[in-house]
Amino acid sequence: SSSSSSSSSSSSSLPNLLFLHGSYHGAWCWAPNFFGFFSERGYRCRAMSFLGQALSDVPQEGKASGTVASHARDVTEYLATLEGNTVVIAHSFAGLILQKMLQLDAGRPLSKVAGAAFLCSVPPTGNSAMAGRFFRRTPIAALKLTWAFVTRNFESDLDALRETFFSDDVAPKDLQEYQALIADSCKKPLLDLGRLSDELPIVFSEEAARVPALVLGAGDDRLVDTEALEELASAFRSNGDGKGAQQPVLMRSVAHDCMLDTRWEEVAERILAFLETL
Repeated sequence: SSSSSSSSSSSSSLPNLLFLHGSYHGAWCWAPNFFGFFSERGYRCRAMSFLGQALSDVPQEGKASGTVASHARDVTEYLATLEGNTVVIAHSFAGLILQKMLQLDAGRPLSKVAGAAFLCSVPPTGNSAMAGRFFRRTPIAALKLTWAFVTRNFESDLDALRETFFSDDVAPKDLQEYQALIADSCKKPLLDLGRLSDELPIVFSEEAARVPALVLGAGDDRLVDTEALEELASAFRSNGDGKGAQQPVLMRSVAHDCMLDTRWEEVAERILAFLETL
């Protein structure tokens, strides 16, 4: 089963917050900053680790711990155990999983989804076009990032970790702490990227497109570009009724791991502003 973490100190009038992590991370990545920030403001905070990640069970079969659809079904099952409505906040590849959940589960589960926040999220068509754009713009940097993911050198090289996920001014002691957690998180790849295209693109129903959404990106993100953010925002805008994401929000001087980065609080404040509109 997948594992989960939670924080209390909540107001019954506010929705639950369910945080979903991306590749090479786990539920732990929301605890240092976001859990405290949102629980202090009355929200019930929960985070789950996908199968094969962090403290969750590791599937024995297959190259990856699941597919986009199987991870999405796990999220749906977990949502069903929560009382009241929930805003789901997803980072990176978890954003793609959240999109799949909205696509697959139009109807019953969507009645429990009060909103969706996508942080530095992979767009509905996946990461291939995005990777191609990075190679055309900054080929050397793109090669270094590709090598980082092939070798997972960010698990042992602090400079590689910083270049992949963080801003230049993250404190070294924090970087070392996060590196140890990242190195211990991915027991099995979250997804088989070689077969990812089989499940894409994700196309929303009218109901899914009307879910209130925040699409937030990081100005210094080396993995997700502004075109990807625009693509995701347009998926809500195209069929929405005015409650969907009209334009993505770009946070300046923030890197990919926006929940752990130096200016994480600016990101949290922007999410809070979105929550207050629901």
